[in-house]
Amino acid sequence: MFLDLNAAALRAQGVDLAYPDRDGAKGGRLKLFLPAPRHTAETVDWRMKKAQHNLARQVTDPARPLILSEENILGRMDPFYHGQFYPFLHARARFMARVLDGRRVARILLLVRPYDSLFVSAYRKRSEDNEMGDFNVMRERMAVFEGDGWPEVALTLIKELNPRKLVVIPYKRPRHELDLARALMPKLDLSQLKEPTLPVNASLSDAGLFELQKRYLAGEAPDRAVIEQVRAEFAETEVDAPYAAFTGAQKETLRTRYYDDLDTLRLMSGIKVIDPPHDHP
Repeated sequence: MFLDLNAAALRAQGVDLAYPDRDGAKGGRLKLFLPAPRHTAETVDWRMKKAQHNLARQVTDPARPLILSEENILGRMDPFYHGQFYPFLHARARFMARVLDGRRVARILLLVRPYDSLFVSAYRKRSEDNEMGDFNVMRERMAVFEGDGWPEVALTLIKELNPRKLVVIPYKRPRHELDLARALMPKLDLSQLKEPTLPVNASLSDAGLFELQKRYLAGEAPDRAVIEQVRAEFAETEVDAPYAAFTGAQKETLRTRYYDDLDTLRLMSGIKVIDPPHDHP
């Protein structure tokens, strides 16, 4: 939305933009055809060529800087529920390197979020239009997820895409898109750029999510109009227990792991963390 809102001003400064048409970004045209584990090598090659063709349509001159925004490069969030953290990122980052075909990556901007709130948010969002398993069962695996978390994500992006710098910003709400833009594009004049005002990815209430899951379990198919109706109808309805939550001990474990990982990121070569050090919980 930020890039779409400020597209003319950014292009006037000599940069090309590539971003998808999500979240109201009507000018977005980027389609990267990112691969999934089920895809064969032949399918991945075909998708890579499709992605190269689509990206080339966003570029007016290969000599111009390019700002590319695609939140799904890391991969789907479904593996969270099985105790895995972006397990297919290596293949996707390697795919992106092929799509860029030697074009040098100057900076990568990576937002990192505490694991407990990330997992809960992902589960809640997917619950809007999918029948879901019991979070209280899934959380056992999520609380001790495999891999090295955000540091491994950062190392993979550096290894496969070889950026001059990887900038890490801890996620927070409310946030200012201009802060992200300054971190990614420090040489551009951002003084006249505007902040988006529309909300993005606003979650349904706990009561609304319980209602949708009851309908899906009864065999009702997801429908966007119905989802929005439930959002409005149950916005103020209170429930006895949260729709999805970790136990106190699980949350403490995941938060401690997150802050330890932030400390690790601060010590890693080629990474800049824009965030003052936190006291551990």
